[in-house]
Amino acid sequence: MTPIRDIPARWSWLKMFDRSPAHAQHAARHGKDPTAAMRLGTAGHAAALEPHRIRVYDGTRRGKAWDAYQASQPADAVICSPAEYARALGMAAALRRADDERTDAHGRPLPLLFGPGVIREGLIEWSHDGRAATSRPDARLPGKWIADLKCARTGDPTWFARDATRQAYPSQLVMYDRADAYARTGDRRAISCDLYSIVVEPFAPYVVTTYRLTASAYTFGERKLDAWWSLLAQHEAMDDAAIVLGEEPQPWPGYALSVTDLEIDDMPFPEILGGDDSNATADGAPEAIDWESDL
Repeated sequence: MTPIRDIPARWSWLKMFDRSPAHAQHAARHGKDPTAAMRLGTAGHAAALEPHRIRVYDGTRRGKAWDAYQASQPADAVICSPAEYARALGMAAALRRADDERTDAHGRPLPLLFGPGVIREGLIEWSHDGRAATSRPDARLPGKWIADLKCARTGDPTWFARDATRQAYPSQLVMYDRADAYARTGDRRAISCDLYSIVVEPFAPYVVTTYRLTASAYTFGERKLDAWWSLLAQHEAMDDAAIVLGEEPQPWPGYALSVTDLEIDDMPFPEILGGDDSNATADGAPEAIDWESDL
């Protein structure tokens, strides 16, 4: 089995340390099975930035016909149902309109996704204290700004700020910032770019909201990222020690190694039971939304 040290660090699995080291280890090796919501977000992203990857499949996603169709497509193909594709096109059109209409604080045009000189989906291979990493910012103007595209059930500032905190989205932009700095100067600690999160809703009217990270949001993301790097180094060091002793590295731990008390408060749990964390899939069926796709 490939040692984790040999797998370049990416935000998509580093963030899983917020759940447990076991989740991070599994995600590094196997990725994450996409939910319907994640597929929809990925489709919208591809329709906007990489339309050549889109494929439309009007059939059931199981059985021999589905297996044969998948096998016939390129490895990076984004396969959509007709309903997902229609929504993806709606998101892509809305993102282009927003790019044409967006202005900065001084009223000057700010085309973050489709403007001149913008690098879209450019892979950056870099290093953090000697540890290999890769990043693929959605859009960047090197040394100026970086933009990350998010598909979210709502871009309303009241709710998105909460979701961004819970999902640690600022840490993704901070990691992109470090990668961009490294690519330009060889030093991940170079002066920061402006960092933007472009949020598109996957349902008509496909509202787009653009956020710029403040200093406090950057600090939050930086703390998260540094904590994950520290945990990664700690667990990789334990793996290395086992190998030196001629032993097989142990699976990384989950939530707790000892028995943990289960305390129940006598109060309602509206958010745990679903509440505003549920929405409709592309097929109209209610589903708990998982917006953790690395768009």
